[in-house]
Amino acid sequence: MRFILVLLLTITGCSSATYTRHNLGPLEGEFWVNRSLSLNQPKLNFELSKIKGSCNMECHKLPVPSPSCVQPPKQDCTGMTGFALGFCRSNTPSMKCDYSSVNIAKQARSEIFYSCMSANGWQLEKLPIQASDSLGGLFEYVAYDQITNIIFA
Repeated sequence: MRFILVLLLTITGCSSATYTRHNLGPLEGEFWVNRSLSLNQPKLNFELSKIKGSCNMECHKLPVPSPSCVQPPKQDCTGMTGFALGFCRSNTPSMKCDYSSVNIAKQARSEIFYSCMSANGWQLEKLPIQASDSLGGLFEYVAYDQITNIIFA
């Protein structure tokens, strides 16, 4: 009987939990803007696509090297017998890789892309996003890739 009472209280306690929304302020997004161009939106989108394609080709001229990896030596199995010997012989240590050169090259590619866009008159600016939640509340999380999926204001 006590178990049923505790179970009933637990279920009703969990179901009465309320969710509160946090006021995160106005939404902002990063957009590529070229103030020197006075084109309608379709032509502006086309120009941005051309420049982004050109800058992507420019930044991909820099090769990204493979990580430098080494295979650690196998454990010395001398003096082991039975199960321990079998386990020791079959155990191959995993490769140890250094990705620092890969990360440096990817960062350099990103800098080349942004420099190319800037040289062509495009600036990445934070602008408010004009949207609303279908439930009447605030958006709580918006994410997208800044380089490949640029949203237009």
